[in-house]
Amino acid sequence: MNLEYFGDRVHYARKHLNNYSLSQVGNAIKINRATIGNWEKSKDLVGKAEAGNLWSFCQYCRVDFQWMLTGTGNPELKEKKQSEDQESFPLIHWNDIGKYSAGIPLEYEEYVKAAPYIASTARSAATELDKEMLVEFNRGDLILFDPDLAPENGQYLIYNLDNEITIVSYIELTGGRKHISALTNNASLENYIPTNKLAVIKGKLYN
Repeated sequence: MNLEYFGDRVHYARKHLNNYSLSQVGNAIKINRATIGNWEKSKDLVGKAEAGNLWSFCQYCRVDFQWMLTGTGNPELKEKKQSEDQESFPLIHWNDIGKYSAGIPLEYEEYVKAAPYIASTARSAATELDKEMLVEFNRGDLILFDPDLAPENGQYLIYNLDNEITIVSYIELTGGRKHISALTNNASLENYIPTNKLAVIKGKLYN
């Protein structure tokens, strides 16, 4: 396969090395799938991909950044280096998130790994969803969360809603008004209650 052009290398990394769909990659690194599709149609790199986005793409697809830029060298990252670069996070049971957020000591035996492009802090942790969500999330998804972060407009939160731990969308309206919206059909806006926030969701984990 001729990998002279930048777009060919992007397609090779995504499809031939990993068999990922455009949506899989886009959701993982928070880039529109159409953007990645446009990369794959481009002959030259110049002006086509922001460096940070391209770095995240390379890390997720496990290909060498310099190879992606120039087409020279070995495309695949060495497995040993990839393993060293990954960070481990404790896997918290969904029903224990409230305790973890409150700082109550928990015993946990399982850990999951995430690529280094996912920013983390001292209390970042992972959980597996045990319920169906109608938007963005499904049963069995592994998500990375942090109980110590302040939410920002448009983020998803793990939240106590009607005495049930669930996921909501955090929305800041004009005038500093803060609301949440549950991820259910026809959900209405409700006032954001800071003490009900358990954690900020930072992303899904793809291992």
